[in-house]
Amino acid sequence: MSTSGFWQFMDLAILAVGVYGLYAAWVLKNQGKIVKLFLTFKETDIGACKDLQGFANCMSPKLSTCAGVMLLYGVISILNFYVIDIHTLYWIMMLVFLVVLFWYGMEVKKALNQYF
Repeated sequence: MSTSGFWQFMDLAILAVGVYGLYAAWVLKNQGKIVKLFLTFKETDIGACKDLQGFANCMSPKLSTCAGVMLLYGVISILNFYVIDIHTLYWIMMLVFLVVLFWYGMEVKKALNQYF
């Protein structure tokens, strides 16, 4: 696989994870269930949550934001590689994606300290 092919695969994977992230945010908000992939660390015991509704209210909009940015980045990446050359927008979205991903990681850490 060429370097370009690798990055195309990664961008498509980010798009898919963004879709799954929106689903996880919906499940958290509407059913009160935690999807471990996005909301906790591997070693976190979900049963130890002190306030599941508070955790859901805190993290659902943040997860939706992160997943939405992932989804938007993936769409722009597909457009950039397959439809129209929009490198500037692609690189801007990559920067936004990385900033939001870092922000989301910090928010998860704060929420885990507060609710677990």
